[in-house]
Amino acid sequence: MWFKYIPDSIRAPNFEEWRVSRSSRIISPRNCNLSWIKKGIIVPLQFSSIEESASVMGHLFGKEAAEYVIKNNKTTWSMSLGITCNTKKEILKIIKSI
Repeated sequence: MWFKYIPDSIRAPNFEEWRVSRSSRIISPRNCNLSWIKKGIIVPLQFSSIEESASVMGHLFGKEAAEYVIKNNKTTWSMSLGITCNTKKEILKIIKSI
């Protein structure tokens, strides 16, 4: 649900369409030929209370996200992460070249 709160002009009905549109529009380390060891690692994110969840998600994604958390009693989320074998120096070089 969080992709709906990113301040951009992409109006996609679901995350997958938003992600495809977003990644085709921007240049970032994500699509700059990093060498991945592992992708798609699902990491749970659990807040200790509705208040903490609403505060964090509200600060990250705005008032509507905080309201969504409160309305749905949402304290658990998950993130998809990856591990790259690129060095910090290589990643900084990529970022600076953008």
